[in-house]
Amino acid sequence: VRAVDGLTRWPRAVARALLRRSCARAARVVVPSEWTKARLLALAPRLHGRVHVVPNAVELPSLDAPVPPHPLPANGYVLHAGHLE
Repeated sequence: VRAVDGLTRWPRAVARALLRRSCARAARVVVPSEWTKARLLALAPRLHGRVHVVPNAVELPSLDAPVPPHPLPANGYVLHAGHLE
């Protein structure tokens, strides 16, 4: 929805048409938040019932979780699968 909102170099009309066409072909659409779901449904109302929220989160390990096989770097680590912006 970033392109539809004018936050990328894509022309908004092209982004809107591409978004609606892609969503029309999808059996299910997974989004990270209720806000994104609401915004997507505002742009493509025919998706109603096919948009599912799966939050960006991980389950915290229990206190008795096994120790990792290799020590973590001193500054930790981050896995990011998404946009760099």
